[in-house]
Amino acid sequence: NCTAPGICACDVTQWNGTRCETPVCNPSCENNGNCTAPSVCTCDLTQWNGTRCETPVCSSSCENNGNCTAPGVCTCDVTQWNGTRCETPVCNPSCENNGNCTAPDVCTCDLTQWNGTRCETPVCSSSCVNNGNCTAPGVCTCDLTQWNGTRCETPVCNPSCENNGNCTAPSVCTCDLTQWNGTRCETPVCSSSCENNGNCTAPGVCTCDLTQWNGTRCETPVCSPSCENNGNCTTPGVCTCPPEWTGSNCNTTNCHLCAGSSYNASCYDCIWTINYCRLTCTCEYNSANSTTSIDLQTGLGITL
Repeated sequence: NCTAPGICACDVTQWNGTRCETPVCNPSCENNGNCTAPSVCTCDLTQWNGTRCETPVCSSSCENNGNCTAPGVCTCDVTQWNGTRCETPVCNPSCENNGNCTAPDVCTCDLTQWNGTRCETPVCSSSCVNNGNCTAPGVCTCDLTQWNGTRCETPVCNPSCENNGNCTAPSVCTCDLTQWNGTRCETPVCSSSCENNGNCTAPGVCTCDLTQWNGTRCETPVCSPSCENNGNCTTPGVCTCPPEWTGSNCNTTNCHLCAGSSYNASCYDCIWTINYCRLTCTCEYNSANSTTSIDLQTGLGITL
């Protein structure tokens, strides 16, 4: 209404200006929005929206309950999501060993190598045994004082088993007991024990004090020089002679068989006739107070 020369009276709830040509927006448009009709704001829709252009625009919508708080800016729940659109899950602590965070606090691991909530645990496809620890993918760390091998499956014997003995448990050697014994299979076995202080120095081999004993088991006494004339070496250095011989090695004829005979004969120059088992001696004996030398032949065991 023109209420006076050059003065228009407007409905100020909707229009303003000298001619009531300017629309009124109440509340006013924000963020450079233009009031193009009463209570109508025209916004830069690439950045703002809403009745008053008060609502920021994010051209790519915010995801996972993220809020568009400024044009093109998503504000995320950073304990769970990140990224320009809140599209990236957050894992805290972060995934290790090339694991992928595929959901908030969920790590997806290369299960052939890593496991655990953060892919921090190495995987050994063949499980470590005997308390071995999987310390890297496919790598078992063993207590090397007791176990070895790719899975800690091999027992350790230190010192090692000898003479083809097998280490069958930590520090336990299993030996071929027909030949070797001892904690390391280092002791030879003689199935027939060595006698007379002989030493078993190799499987089935007795080493004897050869000055006194001989034989596979050191069971045979040694006489040096050796016994002669069918004498037997019955203890080391001792020959047991047949009746017709005497001496340390049975090499002396025994001329005392006639001593103490009923004729009080004393024999000498005895000669054994071995082939006939007879003895020829020159003997002297007393008869009527005279001494006579005669030759006697007698069988063994017959006194003169």
